[in-house]
Amino acid sequence: SDFMIEMGRSYSRPLRCFEYKQARVHILKALELKPCARFTLSYAKLLDEIEGEFFEAKKYYKIALQTYGSDTRILLNYARLLHKMGNFRASKQEFGIIFDKLNNGENQYYGINARWIWPHFHYAKLLVDMRYFKTAKQEFEL
Repeated sequence: SDFMIEMGRSYSRPLRCFEYKQARVHILKALELKPCARFTLSYAKLLDEIEGEFFEAKKYYKIALQTYGSDTRILLNYARLLHKMGNFRASKQEFGIIFDKLNNGENQYYGINARWIWPHFHYAKLLVDMRYFKTAKQEFEL
C-alpha cells in the first residue's frame, strides 16, 4: 500500500480514478494480511482525503489513535476530519489536545514542535467556521 501511495506522489500528473481504487485495494489487502496501526492510518487517510467517506474514516482514525495516541500528525488529521464533518466542538477539543502535546514537548514522533504551522492553520480555519474571527486572525498571524 505504501508503495502505491509513494508511486502516486511521484507522478507529475493527477492520479486517475482507477489508481486510487488500486491503492484502496492494496491497503485493504495489507490490513487483511497484517492488521497494524500504520496500515489503518493509511486507510483512514484514503477514506478521509480521497474517498470522502468521513464516518468510515473516523472509525479507522480512532483505531490508529489507540496505538499512536501521542502522534500529533494523526491527531491533526482526526481534528480536521471532525471539522469537515461539522463537529466543531469535538474538533476544537482535539486541537486543544494537539496544542497541549506540542507545548509540553510530548509529541514523540518526527521531531514536530510547538511552532509547527499546520495545526495553527487548520485551527484558524475551524475558528473562522465557528465565527471566532478575532481568535482565528491571531492563529493566522503566527
